[in-house]
Amino acid sequence: MAERKVSSGIIGVDNVLKGGYLQQRLTLLKGGPGTGKTIFSLFFAHAEIKAGSPVVYVSFEESPEQLINHMEQFGLEGKRWVKEGKLKILDFTMQPDDEVVGEFDLAAILLRIEQAGSEIKANTLIIDSLQSLILSFPNYNPNKELVALFQWAMEENLTTLTTMADVKTIFNSSLYEEYLVDCFIHLAQTVTNKLMTRYLRVVKYRGSGHGTNEYPYTINSEGISLIPITETRLKSTSSKEYLSSGIKELDHMLGGKGL
Repeated sequence: MAERKVSSGIIGVDNVLKGGYLQQRLTLLKGGPGTGKTIFSLFFAHAEIKAGSPVVYVSFEESPEQLINHMEQFGLEGKRWVKEGKLKILDFTMQPDDEVVGEFDLAAILLRIEQAGSEIKANTLIIDSLQSLILSFPNYNPNKELVALFQWAMEENLTTLTTMADVKTIFNSSLYEEYLVDCFIHLAQTVTNKLMTRYLRVVKYRGSGHGTNEYPYTINSEGISLIPITETRLKSTSSKEYLSSGIKELDHMLGGKGL
């Protein structure tokens, strides 16, 4: 049986993924700063809501006001979705005067997510970003908590998109998040001859075919633009009318009809 998919909100990405992200499964967007992980997430949130699936967006880096402003700039109607109860943004950003007392317990965060999901009947969860969650609570086993988080999302039948920084040196131990998710998309940017290019590559996608190349994309005022070269098609038809070239001999060589 074919896996059910949902649109990423970006046409080019859907083409690469042969339809979009896996429904009720886990997808990881991993990349360095400036690769647009949050923008990818916001476009996915908009697409899910338009498709009738309310979204809980868990933010560890930007405030709800900042995220809504981003959505408005891209025409994603953030204010409307929040007002209509179709988008719930949970603010887990660390404040300068916050103090952590006792051991970290993921259950408290999961409870808040579950309550928010119940309020708006959400089927979709976005977590932006995992590394901020891990760095906020350094005195615990991050892999254990990641497994618990992902298992909970699967048990709740949530379509889950998570983001994470592409920097392993900031952690005290190796992480295995890439092995725990069903779809792993790597985002990168390179500079060649003083020209910067961003690339998207699908590293793994369980149970589904996908594009296997590195695909360049841009971030502009309208969001993400990605057009796989293998997906381009010539859609215009040839004209059936002929015009004289102005040279009698050349027209004769062209069957007497011209160009």
